[in-house]
Amino acid sequence: MYRDQGWITIGDWLGKGERDSKNKQWRPFLKARDYVRALGIRNTGEWNALCRSGNLPVDIPTDPRRIYAAVGWQSMGDWLGTNSVASTKKQFLTFEEARELVRARGFQTKTEYDAWARSDMRPPNIPALPSRTYARTGWRGWGDWLGAYSKWSKTAVLAFVSSLVPMLNRLQPIEIYAILRQNGCLSAVDSLPDSSPLRQLVHAALHQDTQGAERSIRELGLEQLDDEEIEVCAGEDPENDAVAETALPLLEKDGGLPELTPVGILSGLDDLERSVVLSDTETIEFLITNAVGRLWSRILRSEDVEQDLAGLRSHNPGSYGSRVRERFLAQFNGAKRLIIPEGYSFRKKGELLPPNLMQRLVVHRVAVDGRVGNWSGTGAGKTLARSSHRALFERNLLS
Repeated sequence: MYRDQGWITIGDWLGKGERDSKNKQWRPFLKARDYVRALGIRNTGEWNALCRSGNLPVDIPTDPRRIYAAVGWQSMGDWLGTNSVASTKKQFLTFEEARELVRARGFQTKTEYDAWARSDMRPPNIPALPSRTYARTGWRGWGDWLGAYSKWSKTAVLAFVSSLVPMLNRLQPIEIYAILRQNGCLSAVDSLPDSSPLRQLVHAALHQDTQGAERSIRELGLEQLDDEEIEVCAGEDPENDAVAETALPLLEKDGGLPELTPVGILSGLDDLERSVVLSDTETIEFLITNAVGRLWSRILRSEDVEQDLAGLRSHNPGSYGSRVRERFLAQFNGAKRLIIPEGYSFRKKGELLPPNLMQRLVVHRVAVDGRVGNWSGTGAGKTLARSSHRALFERNLLS
């Protein structure tokens, strides 16, 4: 109708100038992108605002994705120069990898994590909302994610006990009790009704009933647990037994536990450190002391001490395993260097009987720690250790 009366283009008719003309000559992709990047636009929202403002040059499209689809377009982050990626397209670390990195940061609360997640310090491969990202691939609550249980909810208890279940057959019952007792976990569970599936799960764990614990975990997985803090019943929490720092190992085999090499003992502690949140220093010290005792039990009845020691020295343990190895080797070297005093004359059937390694260890531990408990089995040499430790102790104390 207006062909001969002023018609130019549909863009002119709609008030958009030449921007939407089919015959539009757009600025080349690289030059257009350089121009946009120089504007310092931070996100898609700011880009859309610019497009609506009418201040965008007419040879730069408002829909660059469509215009440059075949000639260089990658993403809006590339277009703006922010290199940001839509959350649905981001490549995050696996749950276990991300959790390990987050735990290493030492966050104690969700608030601390949220502040870090909003900062430039968070790597792009760790999500700001891990509960959403890992909802179906391992998420067990904030205590598990941070490695710090500041409160006990049903979700937190389930996560904590679930992390322990795969290791039940590698731990002693007293170790399991110590782990579950830290930070008031057992007190929280005791506040739940007797019929609570969580109580049944903890009961199974304490009794090393792996199958029963796994069955409880499957059943609990079908429930919708909440993150509300469990109200602990009034009453004092029983005090922890003193850590047996001076206890010597039993020479009898650890009942019900698999026979582990020295490397196996350290590896078990390393696995525990990686998988289970241990934040109570007394519990950690107890587990380390117990592991030293298990190493001694192995060495004292080993058929090839040198091979066991070589494996121990060449192993590359984690922080807990390193502390165990350092403490054990200090005791072992101290016992081996023990000087036998003149006049030592303990004999058996007329033959001079030098102190064995266990007896040397007793004297060394008395000299270093001041006291020691020796609960080794019959025939291990406790009588000789008791009758001769005074002379050995005095000689080595003065040397």
